[in-house]
Amino acid sequence: MKNKKGFTLPELLAIIVVLSIILAIAIPKVVGYFSNSRRSLFLTSAKSIVRDVEYNNVDLKNFKTSKLKDLNIKENDIYDLENSYIYIKDNQLALNLVGIGKYEGMYLCGVTTSSIDNEITTQPCDSINEN
Repeated sequence: MKNKKGFTLPELLAIIVVLSIILAIAIPKVVGYFSNSRRSLFLTSAKSIVRDVEYNNVDLKNFKTSKLKDLNIKENDIYDLENSYIYIKDNQLALNLVGIGKYEGMYLCGVTTSSIDNEITTQPCDSINEN
């Protein structure tokens, strides 16, 4: 009597099919998770910049539209200090943020600390007139 060891070809094919189905379901979910976390970090960074400027007791009546680089905001690999602006909108500070690096092509327009529904777009924000 022969001692059979190992799997037959149909058994191996069945395992490959099952694993393929699992991967087809799991990979888009994992990629979506990373994409959402990157978008959340970008929005959180924007709100923290606005809070930081607000906590520095900004006089809203005399505040001029400013580039982030002019406000001594710490440089990092998320946003472009040269092309991102903070300005007054509806008597509160608002921010137009431009992403760089992994965030290249992401734009947030009109973010305030009380904003809830800011959308990250792929189009640059409208230009801001200097006050």
